[in-house]
Amino acid sequence: PDRGGKFYYRPKSSGLIVDNGIVFAAGNGGFWEREVGDTVNLAWYNVTIDNPDNASAIRKGIQAAIKRKKNFVKFPSAGNYIVKSSNYWTIPDNYSLAIEGNGATIEVDKAAASKAQETYVMAFKCTETANSTNNKIAIRNLRIKAPGVETKWTETDFRNHKLVMAIETDGVHTVEIKRCRLNDIWGYGIRLKNFVKANIDDVIERNVGGHFPIENEYDSFGDGIWLGHYDVETKRQSRKYSYAKINNCIIQGYPTAKNGNFASRSGITVEGFSSHGKDISMTVDVSNSIIAEYDRNIHVEGIGSKINLKNCKIRNFYGLALVVSSPKTTIAYSNCSASGLLPSNPKQERMALGGAVQFGSDFDLYLTGKSVFTFNGPATFRANFHIDDESVLDFGNSDVFFDHTNLFLKSTGSMINIPRSVKRGFNMYGGSAIFE
Repeated sequence: PDRGGKFYYRPKSSGLIVDNGIVFAAGNGGFWEREVGDTVNLAWYNVTIDNPDNASAIRKGIQAAIKRKKNFVKFPSAGNYIVKSSNYWTIPDNYSLAIEGNGATIEVDKAAASKAQETYVMAFKCTETANSTNNKIAIRNLRIKAPGVETKWTETDFRNHKLVMAIETDGVHTVEIKRCRLNDIWGYGIRLKNFVKANIDDVIERNVGGHFPIENEYDSFGDGIWLGHYDVETKRQSRKYSYAKINNCIIQGYPTAKNGNFASRSGITVEGFSSHGKDISMTVDVSNSIIAEYDRNIHVEGIGSKINLKNCKIRNFYGLALVVSSPKTTIAYSNCSASGLLPSNPKQERMALGGAVQFGSDFDLYLTGKSVFTFNGPATFRANFHIDDESVLDFGNSDVFFDHTNLFLKSTGSMINIPRSVKRGFNMYGGSAIFE
């Protein structure tokens, strides 16, 4: 019944192209064209739970909507829709498209995800190379499931990397992702390149992220959410500033206990190129969310950023933040809690060093709003570190090191708790400590 509808006969001279969804061949060389409102139903293209590979049908349906400037695409219903290859669409400027998943699950076939390549599930790129100012992609109520990783991390070389990109946009001005569920994604859950505005709301990621299979290699690929720019942005004057809002989300990497204490890379990454200098910047507001099972909670590289976390819980992590080669960057935790430091692994070089550090950057870290951070292992801080508004840094049973850190402890009720059981306790190498 979903493939039915009202059709109009068009002569051969109309030049329509048969796609067996909206346009069908007529017996006399002409065409039957479906009457279409503003919504393309993927069922028209035989996207079904019984189809052993829906990739081509999904591709054709969404491409038909883009070609005809239709603003909505919907999946037929809830259920598992298997795909065995990548899908990547190009959209024009001055166009918006909303994908309504209806609770459907796109399931990436294991054989497809096991190839040494990047597999794209829902990916969109803007055709405009200068200043696209008025296009939008929205993805709602969609589930994406991939095969995940094997019980052991098996890759031995970057050339063999296998990544699934669940949701990706490149050059799209405005991105909205709501009520989506991403599971067992060995790669990136959400990767947004060269955007201006992004709203990520009520997204649950479980077992999403990269991995650390190579000894002494810290920068393995794959994050919960990646937000960034690259050098093409020097040509896009409207893209000098980006804003992302992440609310009511669960961002969870692979459980370290099941993977030999190896960890997924980053919960949230904000990245650019240091060649941009101070020309571009990004603000990210994260609220009411949980981030867990990542080597570092926040990774910032090559871009000036303001990252504000409010009412968030950080669990089973190794570093609160790693900031590399970036202009002025501020990461502020307000009314947040952090606990559950990951176990040590001699084969994994952890650059975040348990606390929050910077390399060649100007970095301020804030604990405010009665935040409580407890460390269950050694932690190093290398930043301008502000503890304010009745917030607590609890050493747990571990030593904490302040390496060329300017430490500011402000307001009544803010405190650094150092148990008697630790061996060395408070360690400061260079920098200063100001208690007010």
